[in-house]
Amino acid sequence: MIKKILKKILQIYKSSNEKKKDRILKKILGKNKIIVLDIGAAGGLEGLQEVWKPHIKNLHLIMSEPHENSRKEIKNKEYQIINEGFGSNISSDSIFFETRKSECSSTKELNIDYLKRFPNPERFELLKKNTIKLTTLDTVFSEENFPHFIKIDTEGGELDILKGGPKTLSNIFGIVVESYFSEIHKNQSMFEEIKNLLEEKKFEFIDFLRLVRWERHNLTRDYGQIQVADSLFLLAPEEVLKRFKQDLIDINSLKIYVAILFILNRPDYINVIMRNIDAKTNSEIFIKECYYYAEKCVKRMSNIKKFTKTLERYF
Repeated sequence: MIKKILKKILQIYKSSNEKKKDRILKKILGKNKIIVLDIGAAGGLEGLQEVWKPHIKNLHLIMSEPHENSRKEIKNKEYQIINEGFGSNISSDSIFFETRKSECSSTKELNIDYLKRFPNPERFELLKKNTIKLTTLDTVFSEENFPHFIKIDTEGGELDILKGGPKTLSNIFGIVVESYFSEIHKNQSMFEEIKNLLEEKKFEFIDFLRLVRWERHNLTRDYGQIQVADSLFLLAPEEVLKRFKQDLIDINSLKIYVAILFILNRPDYINVIMRNIDAKTNSEIFIKECYYYAEKCVKRMSNIKKFTKTLERYF
């Protein structure tokens, strides 16, 4: 009961907080929009991380979903839709495993022997095998249309997608990748492989935005073995500053990077940018207002979490 009340209080706080945050975001961006690529977009906007939803008007959203039934759920036709899947190479006949729960469908075969250790393995039942077209990040995107931020949730095929986009990865500012700690799919990538590849591209691992844990007898509690996580990686601020000072990115790109940090509540990264650019650029991207508000939000959320942990000791 206490947890539900605290969760409601946190939701109310976040709602009022996001309105002011959105006003500051618009000042930072000006006429710019953040290009967000959602690979594995089953469920449409509802599948996007909560942190982006209040700022949808400031985004240019591109959604990729090869599964036909899942693609039908992307109801808002304002978004750019890519019908193909992504992989390490272009393919016209890649095998696609369709499961009873459509969100679990994948180009990777499920490891049923492992899944049977946990409740309700029936949701992973294979209904049929299809063939789908796969493209690559570097085939679809170029200097004219590189995304600024990518979310990948493809049930085990994440590393293949990253390998198909070396140029794209060199031109984005952040990425959320579904990462695995157990072999749920055969021949799937694991967290450390993804982390190593992205670190080579100057990205830093920041946090797990979502953790999925399973117990051998229960799936509904937040306990058990960690199976899957949504892992956030951001381009290091030092690397962004280096590119800006070498004229490899312009002021609008810097604004977009700062806006992404602001949305994701990263005052520490914003502070690095603020301390290393001149007063004119600081003023042009409203970085002080951005930093102090982000810092204020993080402090409040930290205090709420501390208070929640204190209460949990007694209930």
